[in-house]
This record gives sequence, structure tokens and C-alpha cells, in this order.
Amino acid sequence: MDCISGVEEYCTRLEQSGLFEKVRCVKHEEYFSSWTNTSFYKSLLWLKMSPSARRKFAFILEPSEVYIFNDHRDMGAVLHHFKKQYHLLEDGCDCFKHFDQSNLPTANKPFLRKVLKHVLNIPISMGDSRYCIDIELNSADGLATDISKPIIVSEKKELFAGLNEKAIKALRIIFPVGELDAEGSAALVLTSPPEAHGKNWTEDDQRAFYARIVPQCQQDTVFLKPHPRDFTNYNKISDKVIVVPREFPIEVLDIISRKGFDVGICYMSTALSQLECCKRKVYLESGMEESSSVI
Repeated sequence: MDCISGVEEYCTRLEQSGLFEKVRCVKHEEYFSSWTNTSFYKSLLWLKMSPSARRKFAFILEPSEVYIFNDHRDMGAVLHHFKKQYHLLEDGCDCFKHFDQSNLPTANKPFLRKVLKHVLNIPISMGDSRYCIDIELNSADGLATDISKPIIVSEKKELFAGLNEKAIKALRIIFPVGELDAEGSAALVLTSPPEAHGKNWTEDDQRAFYARIVPQCQQDTVFLKPHPRDFTNYNKISDKVIVVPREFPIEVLDIISRKGFDVGICYMSTALSQLECCKRKVYLESGMEESSSVI
């Protein structure tokens, strides 16, 4: 929850939705030492040194069943440290298919991590903990990650198609946004996290990259949705751009956007492929941003 702004407000909305009996807001800085910085390994080290950790995290150890979206950050370290079995839900659509989760480019010293795994049995990727019971995926075809756990296939499109009115109403309560149906034609631009462009990519590079894309869109309005880990300020990037809150889950667009978009554009995204509200989809590759007519 650390990269989500206004997390307290989301907790309130979750309570109001009626989907859960109880909602707890877990802020990293209030439950862990600041030096751990949500890192799985640093959090695991801190847990080994903290005598009060079990009492502090009793709320997640008491339930008979636990589901988690990303078990390779701070809360995943809690489950692994206290040997709490859990079910892993795919963090994003087809993330195990598009990326090898055990050898990500952003991984810190992957060779050292593999040594730690074989010597100390410390997980090196999502779903690698011995306490992970199974993994729920959108698809089990063509996986880039070697998964040893049982796989449960649950297609996201079928899940959304099966939502009843009560569930849709609850989603509108949790994620209230303004009208996304603009007059005239509309384009949807999904940004990628800065690290997707390379380790030396700056915030100025990020803003300039998408500032070059927007003028190439022939649509009347461009809705720009920053990735949850993209903290770039896109305000005033163009008069025809409307910035969608970065914490807004892009999958919900298929529910709340009645008109849809003429085109969806991204540099690299696992979310765009599943959106049905985009009539056309464009995936930009390195070097294509200079084209005079990408869209």
C-alpha cells in the first residue's frame, strides 16, 4: 500500500463497500523499521531481530487462509518468516508470462540471491517460498517463469464478465473517478514505470518521452494513466491531456468507461492487452518514439 496515495481514504471506501468484515491499513513505516524500505530481504532481516514482530503481525497470522498479491516484498517476508501458508494471486495480468520473476532486470545481485536460496532457503522471487500453497494466474500458457507450485487458472476477463450489479456498485464506491467518456475521439496512454526504460532513466526523461507521444495522437482527448510506480508530474503536459490518478486500477476501466477509447497506447504494459474498452492497441518499442506518426 506504500505507493498508493490517500491509502486511508481507500481503507474507508473498502469498509463502506461491504466486501470485507474488517479492513486494516498497513503502512510500512509504522510496522517496520524505515531502513527496510519494503525490501523482502531487509524486512526478513528485521523480522529476525525484532522480538515484538509476532505480536505486531498477529492480525495476518491468525486467519486460516491468507491471499497475497506480491509475496516478495515486506508482507511476504512476514508470511515466510512466521511459516504462514498462503495463496499467491498474480500481481498484474500475465506477469509470470511476460517476465521471468526469478531473474528480473531490477533484481539486486541475482547471483547472490540464488546463493542465499540454496544455502539459507530464502526465496528469490514471487511464489518461491515453501509456504506458498499455490499461484492463481490469468493463463498458464507460455510462462517465462519456472513455477514449481500448483497453478490455478482464473481468467480475468471471465472474472469481470461474471461481476453482478452489487460487485460493480462496490467497485464504484472504492474507485470513484470522474467521467472518462470525453466528447469526440479519445486515446488512452498507459505509462510504464521508469525502470522499464533503463536504470539511468530520469523523471525528466519520463515526462519528455510521453510529451512526445501525446502530439502524435490524432484523437481529441488523451487520457494519460501513470503506472502505480510512476511518480512523474504530468500536469500541463498538453491541453488535451486528462491525467487519470495513478493509483486507479486500470482493469476497472472496462466497467466504468461506457464509450471506450479509439486507441490504447503503452511502451510496455501487461494491462493493456486485457482491456476491452480500447478499440485498437499500440505497443511502442525502443526507438519508435521519434516516429512522426506512431498513432
